[in-house]
Amino acid sequence: MFKKYFFDLSLKIGIAGAIGQCLYFFVFYMMDSPACDQVYLFDFWIPSIFIALILKFFRDKLNNGALRFWQGLTLGIQVLFWCCLLSSIILFVYVTFIDFSFFEQCMDTFLASHLANKEEFIKQLNAESYAKTTEEIKNITVLSLVIQKFILNFFSNLVTIIFFSVLFRR
Repeated sequence: MFKKYFFDLSLKIGIAGAIGQCLYFFVFYMMDSPACDQVYLFDFWIPSIFIALILKFFRDKLNNGALRFWQGLTLGIQVLFWCCLLSSIILFVYVTFIDFSFFEQCMDTFLASHLANKEEFIKQLNAESYAKTTEEIKNITVLSLVIQKFILNFFSNLVTIIFFSVLFRR
């Protein structure tokens, strides 16, 4: 019983979360807002909302008003995994096949941010490390950007899973 609910619910809510993330991304991108800066904002808040919704729904509607910590973690991690994976795949397809200029815009943003902090970077490390990092930024591929997005999105939201699992526990 729990396995069916866990997988079905997490997949459905994960798909909804990925759609929410992508809609948020496309709205900002179509409004000519700096979408690269917005990527990290929607990577955190939208999955958090969907994790809270699934845990509350599971507790109130399917589990007789009770939610154990392990159930919250299991559902939350599954929802977060599907949400991160599907939104990363959609971003990869969009950037690779539809609009490569978004990737170029992101790379310009990353490089400009790196160049703006040149003196501080060299002071903390050295000029050789700065040159190496600059070259690595220039060699970033679409796939590595999407993998970075997935990893950052997934691990930054693990804390919210623990928070909501404790919050909705009865």
